[in-house]
Amino acid sequence: KQNQLLAQKIAPKKTVDQDLSLLRNPKTYNQVQKNFFQGKLFIGENLSHINFTGFNLTGTNFSYANLTGTNLSGANLSGANLTGVILDGATLSGANLSGANLSNMHLKDTTDLSRANLSGANLSGANLSESNLRNVNLSKATLIDVVLIDVNLSGANLSGANLTNASLGDSNLKNVNLSKANLSGASLSGASLTRANLTGANLTRAKLMESNLNEANLSGAKLIGANLTDAELIGANLTNANLTNANLMYADLTNANLTKATLTNADLTTANLTKADLTNADLTKADLTNADLTKAVLENVDLRDGNVRGADFTGAELKGGMFQGTTYDDKTKFGFWGGWHFKNRDSGSVYIETIKTKTK
Repeated sequence: KQNQLLAQKIAPKKTVDQDLSLLRNPKTYNQVQKNFFQGKLFIGENLSHINFTGFNLTGTNFSYANLTGTNLSGANLSGANLTGVILDGATLSGANLSGANLSNMHLKDTTDLSRANLSGANLSGANLSESNLRNVNLSKATLIDVVLIDVNLSGANLSGANLTNASLGDSNLKNVNLSKANLSGASLSGASLTRANLTGANLTRAKLMESNLNEANLSGAKLIGANLTDAELIGANLTNANLTNANLMYADLTNANLTKATLTNADLTTANLTKADLTNADLTKADLTNADLTKAVLENVDLRDGNVRGADFTGAELKGGMFQGTTYDDKTKFGFWGGWHFKNRDSGSVYIETIKTKTK
């Protein structure tokens, strides 16, 4: 019975070869029916440079096949098995690969996957370096350990995708939807995430050194232990984000919104927080050595046991802040903030008290 089912799925070798020959010949291409190969087995076959444009290939098994230079534009590959396939230089623009298995596949040489539907697909361990995935739909896809170095993903939908330990260094992720995506342990060094949607994303221990997150939405994101050294976060939304133990050395957070963010034990050494909003933020035990907080809003901030040596608070607002045990040095620029001033500076620890009139 199992052999009978298998026979139903696979066409006779001679017939398949004949139809593949027809596909390779432009004069006979139109004689092949678009659904002829649906559900067939092409395990390990050489299908390079064949034109499958618009074909119905649902459930077809292409595992470990050679699809180099193959045109699959607009093809329906939903539920297809593409495990370990070679797709170097292939075109899958507008193809439907929803629910397909593309684990350990390999594609490069500017493979075109733009506008393809890969929602729910499994691409674990796949190498998609230098590919074009512009506006691709990878929502809820499994991309564990995937290699996406120097890839164009601008405008792509990766909401809810699992990108654990993925490599996305130097990739274009502008305007990408990564809401609720799992990027724990992922490498995004040098990646461009301008205006990306990372609301509720998990970026625990992610590597974001020198990445561009300007105007990105990271509200509610988990960035515990993330490395954001030299990252650009100008105008970024980090409300309610968790940056516990995060490394933000030399990061640019100008005009960033960090309202109610958790930055416990975070390293903000020499970070630029000019005009940043840290209202109700938790900065207990945070290191702000030489940080620039000029005109920052720190109302009700918790900086207890923090380090502000050499930090610049010129023009900052600090009403209701907690600074018990915070340390400073002679290079710290305190100033006065709306009715608050520092007391007991000789002790090396900062305490504040209310004054009735604002000191000029």
